[in-house]
Amino acid sequence: MEELKLRYYPDPILRKKAKPVWLRNGKPDPSILRMLAKLKEACREYDGVGLAAQQVGLVLPIIVAGEKQADGRYKLVGVVNPKVVEVDEETYV
Repeated sequence: MEELKLRYYPDPILRKKAKPVWLRNGKPDPSILRMLAKLKEACREYDGVGLAAQQVGLVLPIIVAGEKQADGRYKLVGVVNPKVVEVDEETYV
């Protein structure tokens, strides 16, 4: 799988709004599933806990997030067309 390069502020792609990805019967196209796999691979490679498609130069509404387990493996979940449905003023650290 080709390596994805991280983008950093002030790269303008980080501010672009992605259009929703079309789903068929609630499932993403195989190309989107391949992109999720690439994002998961990049997240592991960079030892991260989350990554959005824009952070690797792709204007797609796709993210992966999760955590590194005690045994060193990652448990990552991919999300297509994520939405923020509620914002709370509290900050959790």
